[in-house]
This record gives sequence, structure tokens and C-alpha cells, in this order.
Amino acid sequence: MKKVLDLLQNGNEEEKESAAARLMEQGESALPGLEAVLASGNPDARWWAVRALAEIPGSTAVRHLVTALKDPDEDLAVCAAMGLGERREGSPKAVKGLLALLQRPSTYVARHVGDALSKIGEPAVPGLITALEDPIPSVRVQAARALVRIESHQAIPALIQALDDPEAAVEYYAWEALQRMGVGTTLFFKP
Repeated sequence: MKKVLDLLQNGNEEEKESAAARLMEQGESALPGLEAVLASGNPDARWWAVRALAEIPGSTAVRHLVTALKDPDEDLAVCAAMGLGERREGSPKAVKGLLALLQRPSTYVARHVGDALSKIGEPAVPGLITALEDPIPSVRVQAARALVRIESHQAIPALIQALDDPEAAVEYYAWEALQRMGVGTTLFFKP
């Protein structure tokens, strides 16, 4: 395992990818080594460690991914977000961490976080409904965009309200979500 961890930290891209795949195969037994890599100062190796964690089952891996969402390195945080989205477990901590990550000013980060939340699906809906009222326009846009994919009837009242959002993209995604759920043709507007 030491050789694999060394390749993850010092190898070329192909070697790092191969090392990450081997660590994924080892599952939870690879966690101590990956934790050590995460604690290192090597940004590229840390990214590969998060990439490996994304494929390792269990709550410890999820906990590390949620922690990685707070990392100042955008690429690492996005990797963690994508990994949590692919798990589709929708743990409350994962959803809360993803929603907090939406607050970053980066559209690159926000778009990937929105995708991850949409993949998690129904467990993310209450947080996305709340995010539709966020003062930051990009947060509202990504929340509405995620709700398009989820098609949750629970979000209908909030999506109807979002039709009056000053941000055109929020209005667009709210309308699209409502139409996908068959609500768009029977809306009544307040005078």
C-alpha cells in the first residue's frame, strides 16, 4: 500500500490514476493512507485522494468528502461534490455541505454543486427550496436548475414564487420545472 500511496503523491498522471483505482479497490482499508494524503500539502495528490474516496463505500468516506467541500481548492471541492452526487445517498450532512458550497462566488463550483444536488434528488429538495430565497442570484439559479431535474411536487409552491424572481435564469428554470411536472399550463398569476 505504501508504494501505491507514493505513486498517488509523486507519480505522473497515469500512475496517479492507476494508484487511485487500486485504492478504490481496497475500499475502507485504504482510508488511513488516504487520510494521510489529505493531510499533506500536495494539492494534486489531495485531489486524487478525494477522487478515490468518492468510490469507497461507507460513512467514513462520506465524512471525508463532506469535509473536502470546505477546502479552499475549488477543484478539490468540486471533486468532492461530484463524488457525493454520484453516491445519491442524500445524507443530511452531504446536502447541507453542498448547499453551503453554493455560497462560493465561483460559477464553476456552483454549476457542479447544482448537478450533485440534482443527482441526490428528493433528499435535497427542502434545502433547494430554501436556496430559492437566497440573496445571492447564482445560488437561486442553481437551486432552480437542480429542481428542474428532480421534478419534485414538493417544490411546486416555491417554484411558482420563483417565477417572480428578478433573476431571469431563476424564472426560466422555475418555469421549465413546472412545465415538466405538468403545472406550467394551468398557472394563475396575481394581478
